[in-house]
Amino acid sequence: KGVFFKNITEARKTVSEKFGTPIKPGTQEAKDLDEAIELAGVIVARRSIKIGRKNNLPVNEIFDVLVELQSQLPNLSVRTSTSVQNQAYSTPLPIAYLASELAGIDYLTTVYEPSAGNGALLIGADKKKSVVNEMNEERADNLRSQGYQHVYQKDGTIIDISQKRDVVIGNPPFGAVKDDN
Repeated sequence: KGVFFKNITEARKTVSEKFGTPIKPGTQEAKDLDEAIELAGVIVARRSIKIGRKNNLPVNEIFDVLVELQSQLPNLSVRTSTSVQNQAYSTPLPIAYLASELAGIDYLTTVYEPSAGNGALLIGADKKKSVVNEMNEERADNLRSQGYQHVYQKDGTIIDISQKRDVVIGNPPFGAVKDDN
């Protein structure tokens, strides 16, 4: 049975106590823990969708499972200077699932994700049929560790797809648009 946390502070405290190393806000250790929790959520969500599809559950029931999963994850609202600079925002798992469903993504769909993060928007896709791009080195490594075979680390605003894909899905940047004039 898993451990549930009300917030990221509680999660950090538990991990600190377990390993005997303080994890203070604003540190690299804190951000690493945040990333590990987010990645774990994506992996569990992917498995939940696979089980739901195998059992022919309707989309709304799989969505409800992901809402419950998301409610058990701590709020990861802390942002680093790098995540602000890269305009990196993680999509909540239930929203990512709905977006992928609305885009028609399933295990037969070829997908391109220009700003993949830890892969939330791809939780319903076949990893072998997905081309993913993520500039952040750690997140790109996380994508590789999940089994994505086509991982690139380029500027996601410059889309260069050499092969046709059925769907392009992404969480666009939310910051101000830079004007070269």
